[in-house]
Amino acid sequence: MPINRKRFFTTAETLELTNLSRSRLMELKQSGDFQAGKHYVYLGGTPRSKLGWDIEQIHSWMVEQTKKELNNPSEAIAQMETFAEVGV
Repeated sequence: MPINRKRFFTTAETLELTNLSRSRLMELKQSGDFQAGKHYVYLGGTPRSKLGWDIEQIHSWMVEQTKKELNNPSEAIAQMETFAEVGV
């Protein structure tokens, strides 16, 4: 990998590059959807250090999630809200 190519991005940069909100980004980290060492790293090697995000891995995750949703339309439909009146 060329030395001038940036691999890890700050949280602020990641929010802009992925269009995710900070709360959603942290939710994905906390839930385990984003994995340490793959989607993010601790830049200082400890949990107290700043996070570095791998944009390529996050974009790949987004593509895979989209494919899963498109390949399972019945589940997606089941999760949709209905606008029918209550009691009808």
